[in-house]
Amino acid sequence: MSKAHINYWDFIYDTKDSTQVGWYQALPAKSLAAIQKVDLKLDADILDVGGGDSLLVDKLNYLGYQNLHVLDLSKNALENAQDRLGEAAKNVHWYPQNILDGFAVDLYFDFWHDRAAFHFLTDPMEQILYREIAAACINPGGYLMIHTFSPDGPKTCSNLPVRQWSVGELTRFFEADFQLFEGFNYDHFTPAGKAQNYSVVILKRRLEI
Repeated sequence: MSKAHINYWDFIYDTKDSTQVGWYQALPAKSLAAIQKVDLKLDADILDVGGGDSLLVDKLNYLGYQNLHVLDLSKNALENAQDRLGEAAKNVHWYPQNILDGFAVDLYFDFWHDRAAFHFLTDPMEQILYREIAAACINPGGYLMIHTFSPDGPKTCSNLPVRQWSVGELTRFFEADFQLFEGFNYDHFTPAGKAQNYSVVILKRRLEI
């Protein structure tokens, strides 16, 4: 991602009401249900890629999860989330960076969550790099949850082009390192009431590659 991309997202998060952007969720129900379904321990390491100022981290902190990590290109998005969380923000690890840059230190996660970040990667080489980083950073037996716009969903997000994926395409793309735990589609309704169809996969990191 270029500096222009970072500036674009910083501008979005600096100027727009976070409750009125198209991806806003007052309750990230699908994500919370998945995390509870795989029965993670409260000390599990959970990463939210492209988390922005999503309320997922608030809900997980409230539920008692102790090792939360949020990564986003936009430092403004992360600062918004930190301001909202107040003292609880000190319990979260924050990464203002591009996921494609990897991590400066060895980090391993039990649950990697990505709602609408991966689908901005329209270059196949960037998609492959993302897959390699995820495979390297998710513990064997850990989980990768990805939400993207489906072939029935929008072709752009926040005026930027996206790669639409079906559940089957996502499953096949990651299958060398991950096996399908669950896949489904759902309609997200924007604050303006517009339906956006998502493909979602929950993938389990293979124990042996």
